[in-house]
Amino acid sequence: MPVTLDQLREELLALPDEDRNRLILSLPDNDEIVPLDLHPAWAEELRFRRDELNTGRMDTIPWETVEKELDSLDDLP
Repeated sequence: MPVTLDQLREELLALPDEDRNRLILSLPDNDEIVPLDLHPAWAEELRFRRDELNTGRMDTIPWETVEKELDSLDDLP
């Protein structure tokens, strides 16, 4: 039985940060992975951010940190 997208996502997020980043950076730098219905300006922004990450000019935030910050928004009135 093929792995579902949700299962794959869960497995990816369970990887140690270094392995997860290595896997993400190993994905092809290919415009074909940009959805066809994406506005050209957004496609360009995604390519820019990908390049910033690949060259180390942009820092990442661990998902756990983002998740905690999002959860704290639920506490707002």
